[in-house]
Amino acid sequence: MITSKWAIPLEQTNSAALGFEPTMGTMRRHPAVLVAELVITAPIVALVLFVLAAAWRGVVPQVPVVLPAVATVALWLYVAWIRWASAWLALTDQRVVLTRGVLSQVQRTIPFKRIQYVGLRQSLLGRLLGFGTMEIGVAGYADPHTFAHVPVRQVRERFLIPVD
Repeated sequence: MITSKWAIPLEQTNSAALGFEPTMGTMRRHPAVLVAELVITAPIVALVLFVLAAAWRGVVPQVPVVLPAVATVALWLYVAWIRWASAWLALTDQRVVLTRGVLSQVQRTIPFKRIQYVGLRQSLLGRLLGFGTMEIGVAGYADPHTFAHVPVRQVRERFLIPVD
């Protein structure tokens, strides 16, 4: 459950469906997305820390450089986590609710009776790490609704029915 003051817990979202229907489960993006964002942005944060340390000694020499460095790293980790946790998919007994966003939140409610197909696309890296893009084809829309970097095993367990 999200506990950030910027993120809204699932039970408090403005979706009428989630207020009256039992939620059968939620899915977040694969944790590899969070790790990838941290790895990709780490050099930028290191550069910011280096510039901050160089500038800090001349501005406020009596305060140790460690304090702003720790604050910068904590902010970096918090922002990365919020970006990862800001997208989820909720499954009720009658519909799928896709939610994305932190400050500007977009929510799509798709009733089961309008779903024509559920597909799963995976890249080579996605196959190795176990994530992919879930596509939900909806009647009346030319393009499917997508949910990127979803854990494949959860999609298969909850949406895809094996055909014998």
